Amino acid sequence: MSDQNNLSFTELSLLIFIPSLISTALYITIGSYWQGIPSLCLFLIVFLFTLLPFELGLVLFANRKQYGKFGLKIAFAYHEKQKWWKTLLWGVVLFAFAGIVSFTLGEVENKLTSGLSSWLFSQLGEYFNWNNLELIKQYPQGILIFTSILYVITNALVYPVAEEIYFRGYLTNSLQKQGLFVPVVISVLFSLYHLWLPFNNVFRITVFVVAYAIAYKKKDIGIAVVFHCLCNLFSSVSFIVSVFI
Repeated sequence: MSDQNNLSFTELSLLIFIPSLISTALYITIGSYWQGIPSLCLFLIVFLFTLLPFELGLVLFANRKQYGKFGLKIAFAYHEKQKWWKTLLWGVVLFAFAGIVSFTLGEVENKLTSGLSSWLFSQLGEYFNWNNLELIKQYPQGILIFTSILYVITNALVYPVAEEIYFRGYLTNSLQKQGLFVPVVISVLFSLYHLWLPFNNVFRITVFVVAYAIAYKKKDIGIAVVFHCLCNLFSSVSFIVSVFI
């Protein structure tokens, strides 16, 4: 791999899509032969032991190469400390913006891709459809409670923080010389990297480009972290409410 601030587009793509492809393939393969827990729970566990260690491990080793010891400093090389309330405020404002886009552009995209989504799950199996709540509710309550707790911890905290360190930290810094075009490139690749959720790319790209452009301009990765955590927390709470209420 090239030195910091010198990743080629090919290297960048490989670092994003190969681990995502491997983790997604493993998730689908296991779920095709064993369905003892909801597919959402299976996904969280598989990615916790595959994609997450790869992303954080790469940052740790890149930091060792750059600074001589393991750490996350390399992901914050261009980060400047901001007042916490400004970071939080930007995150909340961007979350509200994402909500507006979700109920407008997101709904249109959902309708346009509904046919393709139905076809995909007819091929993979309804087990992998996280929106099939009736199927999910058939699992024992203990498993559903475990899934919900794991979903909140990983989806609303662990995964978004790790992804921001990896994408908006390490990878963004690796392409720093390209200026404001970097947030657009990273946001598009970040959206497409969700191979386990192949739809809603127009929505994801729209909201993340805006969020990451602001975070990049202000040199505050915390804005991206707060925004991402709030979005994922909303989806986690929505799932819990749908399953138990």
